[in-house]
Amino acid sequence: MPHSDGNRRLTGFDLSIDSDRDLPGALPDRTPGEAAPDLRIVTLPSLAPAEPAAPQYSWDNRTLTFSAPGVGRYACRRDAIDIAAVPDADPDMVTALLVATALPAVMWLRGETMLHAAGVETPSGGSALAIAGPSGIGKSTLTAQLLDAGGTLLADDSIGLQRRDDRIVGSGLPGGLHLDHEDEGARAFFPVSAEQSARSATIGAVLVLGRTDGAPALVRLDPVPALERLLANQHRPAVPATIGRRAAMLATMAFIAGNCAVYEWHRSQAALGIAERDMLTREGLW
Repeated sequence: MPHSDGNRRLTGFDLSIDSDRDLPGALPDRTPGEAAPDLRIVTLPSLAPAEPAAPQYSWDNRTLTFSAPGVGRYACRRDAIDIAAVPDADPDMVTALLVATALPAVMWLRGETMLHAAGVETPSGGSALAIAGPSGIGKSTLTAQLLDAGGTLLADDSIGLQRRDDRIVGSGLPGGLHLDHEDEGARAFFPVSAEQSARSATIGAVLVLGRTDGAPALVRLDPVPALERLLANQHRPAVPATIGRRAAMLATMAFIAGNCAVYEWHRSQAALGIAERDMLTREGLW
């Protein structure tokens, strides 16, 4: 994830982004060059190392500041992210936290609800699946297999959800996936072509992954347990609490739980088996 030598116009989370850093997962933006971007990402001069006791998040009713000791400080607003790294900070870590924390924080500020989930548009193109679950459960691996089965990438690790009338529209960084590398414990970024990427899509269902020692199972949840699973899979839940968006987040999650199909997907292996493909087809999900 090298530092870019100049600004570039990118798209991610269905926004036009002007950034002076590489943004893994963002796609080249086809918006005319003279149009103003929705978001600017700017790298500021280095700052003194953050105090170990500095709060992770602070809020002044306009700017949400995320402080990462040993890495830097990210000042996030609806239309900008200013990055000030500490001297000798690992540039890969600076970029990784930009993607994993600062950019999703901007989406919270813009009124979206962030879910810790990947997203795949189905081969028919009519809707997308949000694939949620804790870190390490296999969201990205399963997503890659669904892409091989004809899907289109919507998001890798975090997806923004926005209510539009009677539907939920999702968006994310659709240009690639972070997958386990041959080196044990390492993860690498694997780009996806623009032709296999979707800027946004209607969410048809949310699949919450879990492990089982038995046969795989796909269980549709009633609204109350569905809401519980959705809340458990918020992305960076401290952010909406800090900026006063908890009530709005709850309203969006309740709408999803009551109006979208939410499933628990109990899985016993990493590979997408024929039985699981059949389950998705029977439920009308694929």
